[in-house]
Amino acid sequence: MTGYVMDAKRWLAGIDIARLRQTLQRRLMRISREAALGLGLIVLCLVFYLAAVRPAQSHLDQLHADMQSLHEQIQNSARALQANRETPSEQLLAFYKFFPGASSSPVWLDKIYSAARRQHLTLDQGEYRPAQEKAGRLMRYQITLPVRGSYLQLRNFLAAVLTDVPIASLDHISFERRKIGDQSIDAKIKLTLYLTRE
Repeated sequence: MTGYVMDAKRWLAGIDIARLRQTLQRRLMRISREAALGLGLIVLCLVFYLAAVRPAQSHLDQLHADMQSLHEQIQNSARALQANRETPSEQLLAFYKFFPGASSSPVWLDKIYSAARRQHLTLDQGEYRPAQEKAGRLMRYQITLPVRGSYLQLRNFLAAVLTDVPIASLDHISFERRKIGDQSIDAKIKLTLYLTRE
């Protein structure tokens, strides 16, 4: 046993400790550089994933959801078209049914006057003119109204008319102010009621 201890002591005595230390440090440094390079590559990959891949994936998911929604809308429209198998003449008849008869014009004029009263506007000397179309079943009832009031009153009046009278269209409006500082505006409003001939 003492022979082995003596051999080990001699072997250890023959080793140059400084040289061994340098060799170990070089190998540790090489391993450290490789580990640092590997760690740097991992961090770079993670940054690239978070900065480029993840947003692109989110954008792709959104595009896929939009495409799916459009596909469903197209399918619903196709089903609705298949369900609606009316002939063109039936569709035209349904279109004309939306418009009331010419004899209902006083009702619609009353709604226009009511909208003006709610805005405290007075409608003076309006011009009312029916116009017959040569083709089709619709007739136009053209109305020209001179109105005086504030901009807000006029705007609210027109909004109410176009809501309460769905067969009306606003054809023209012109504004004029008598004086520069005047709050009231003179307006000329042209409306058309669309009615069916009876």
